[in-house]
Order: sequence, then structure tokens, then C-alpha cells
Amino acid sequence: MAEPSKKATAASGWRKVDILELPSGNTIKAVRPSVLSMMSAGVFPNSLLSAARKVMEGKAGSDFKDEHLPGISQVIEIVVAKAFYEPKCIVEGEATGDELHISWVSDEDKGFLMAYVQSGLEALAKFREERGASAEARPGSEKVQPKAE
Repeated sequence: MAEPSKKATAASGWRKVDILELPSGNTIKAVRPSVLSMMSAGVFPNSLLSAARKVMEGKAGSDFKDEHLPGISQVIEIVVAKAFYEPKCIVEGEATGDELHISWVSDEDKGFLMAYVQSGLEALAKFREERGASAEARPGSEKVQPKAE
């Protein structure tokens, strides 16, 4: 339990904003949007949920068929647009003021931003592997049931 003298983290501390230079040379402020939260909030139409799950799991390029490509492309565009913190990026409608439309972002920049968004997932997978190995080595861990096969 936390010490009583510790204060709660301010809301601004929960969202990490990074300044990124994209391959195009453009610089943006970016965040790592949660694909799971986007799925829960209904950001993706039902027809794209399967593609969104593949993107979330990092499997968008490994085991899909040609007919999945349009859905995966749409999901990538939505996720990349949500990664833009400043300037704001939109997927639908006309860009106004300081907004930019996702169609103006190069494929190379989109790929770079998807790697940025998914790096959190890769770090989580590495963390899980390390935690799994250390749990097996702990005294008393022999009482834990082995993984189901």
C-alpha cells in the first residue's frame, strides 16, 4: 500500500507525449493510443474489429489474406491518426485550420508511427517473458501449475 504522504499522480502525468521526427522530416507531438480502449469505445466499426485485433496483437502483416488488407489499412489509418497529439490528424471530413488529413501522411510515416504505437506492446511481451522466467526460478514456484498445452 502507498505511503500516506504520497500524492496521486496528476492527470497530466498519465499521458506521455513524445516529440518525434518522422522519416519525412516533419516533427509532431505523438502519443501511444490504446487500441483496446479504441475498440471498447466503438472507434472501429464492427466490420473492422477483427482487423483491429490483429493490429493490436501485432499480427497485421503475418497471417492475413488479401481480402483483409482494406480493413487492416483502415485500422492503421485510424490508429496513426490517434497517435497525432499535435497537430491533430483526422481520418474523415475536411481538415480545417491546423488539422491535417490522414491522406496527407506518407506511407513511410504511417509505418513509422505504427512501429511507435506498437513498441509498447513489444515491451509488454518482453516484460511477460522475463516475469515468467523469474517466477519459475522463485522458491515455492513449483506449487504453481504449469502452462496448459
